[in-house]
Amino acid sequence: MNIDYKKTSKTLNSRKIIFNENDSLLIIGKNDNISSSYIYQIINRSDSTKKHIDISPSLGKKTLQDLSDLKKIDLGKSITFLKAKGFIDVSADMRIKEIANELNIMPIDVYKMLKNEA
Repeated sequence: MNIDYKKTSKTLNSRKIIFNENDSLLIIGKNDNISSSYIYQIINRSDSTKKHIDISPSLGKKTLQDLSDLKKIDLGKSITFLKAKGFIDVSADMRIKEIANELNIMPIDVYKMLKNEA
């Protein structure tokens, strides 16, 4: 993510979230026993320079088919793209969180990747 570190650090510290500068959101979440998506939401709210992403906070629960139905991604291209990334058993009912966990990234990053690459 491209964020203002000082502003984000101040926001996370004010919420008593413990982290190191190079920690990923997944690591911060595990260390603080909170979800990485919650940390992402906190950071997004604190960074007013970010563009609003028109996707619900329950993104990880959505399937590829759900995002396609919402006209957010092209299902066929997304499946082809993910197969090229090594997801042999990818299907329309695969949840975004499953893909994110496999790639060790956030669900929002999966969404951005599929929207931009596929």
